[in-house]
Amino acid sequence: MGKDDAASAERSPQKQSDAFAKVYLPAVLEVRNQLFEIERVFRGEASDNSLRRNVRRINGALESILRQAGGEDFELLVEDPTGQRYDETRTDCDASISGDPGAKLTINETLKPIVRLRTATRMTIVQKAVVLVDAPAEPTPTYAPPDNQPDAP
Repeated sequence: MGKDDAASAERSPQKQSDAFAKVYLPAVLEVRNQLFEIERVFRGEASDNSLRRNVRRINGALESILRQAGGEDFELLVEDPTGQRYDETRTDCDASISGDPGAKLTINETLKPIVRLRTATRMTIVQKAVVLVDAPAEPTPTYAPPDNQPDAP
């Protein structure tokens, strides 16, 4: 078997499947199991208290996948920009804007968070946030009769 034949054998579907099963499958199964538990909460079969535990376990499993894929130097940083100011120069958010675009804008809902990948040498945005942005509502003027007018009978 030549050098090219050996490389081809290493990339065979069975070898790739075995590598996936060994390296990633345990973490993928952990995520799937935690999502199953979360679904049980929504169906009323488990307590709401388990949600925090499920989310922590999912985050741990995803970090495990990342470490196995890229080594110890990889870290995902997740940021929820809800409540932050927004202007059109932001490069970390894709926004749907309601209200006056010239006003002071605030992110009022985050549909997807900002996700950054930090390595030993750099940090990169791997997912822009998808956000809903609006301008503060202008106070609605209310009618008040002038003080110098007598009340109508």
